[in-house]
Amino acid sequence: MWLAPSLTPQKGGEEFVVPEALIHEYVMAKETASKLSYLRNELKRDYLFDPVARSGAVIVFVGDKTDLPAIAASIASDFKALYFNEEIKAVEKSVWWKDVKVVVSWIGEEMELKPRQSAVEVWKGEIGRMGKRVEEYGGQGDQESSEINDEVDELFRASTLRIIVAKTESFGRGIDCLDCHTVYNYDLPGSASEYVHRGGRAGRMGRRGRVVSVVGGEKELFVVEKLGRQVGKVITKKL
Repeated sequence: MWLAPSLTPQKGGEEFVVPEALIHEYVMAKETASKLSYLRNELKRDYLFDPVARSGAVIVFVGDKTDLPAIAASIASDFKALYFNEEIKAVEKSVWWKDVKVVVSWIGEEMELKPRQSAVEVWKGEIGRMGKRVEEYGGQGDQESSEINDEVDELFRASTLRIIVAKTESFGRGIDCLDCHTVYNYDLPGSASEYVHRGGRAGRMGRRGRVVSVVGGEKELFVVEKLGRQVGKVITKKL
């Protein structure tokens, strides 16, 4: 549930629900080809200088033609992060979660069900339910105690930044994470409703949240400004 929603009527009677606590920003790249560099720089800058951004969850939304694994691997290399890929089962068995500071994963339609579920669980900070190496946090490995699971999850979420790269259609409306504080639009949404659907993942329950669109040139800046007008929000340049 979003607190204090803003209802913005659109042509044809459509209304968009935009969380009031959400900040709308954009990052200006010189051209489309340099957008990845700008995205990576912003993620690193936030992690270094914003204490809030050193933990919690982040989503990077991309378009249909973008290589999800390549984007995720690039981000993971910057942070020397644990990178979840198709070999997620092997990764789970060797992870000492207490030493993990940043986790990067991706989710796409081409992934099998188990890796998709595991990637989302780690992004949400639900590692206790995976039963892997949780004894590092005082748990008992595969013990199915809900209290231990909750304690493990709480400690993991408080100390770890979790980034996931996803397409809009891969991220169903049932996938929520209360400590998601930032949504990046690496590829711009195709409509105002998609912009709201993506952005609404951050700033839940009145918490601080941001939507940051990575803009590749003047044409994309025009699109971002148009989206802002359609949802009734001013999208400002990120400082």
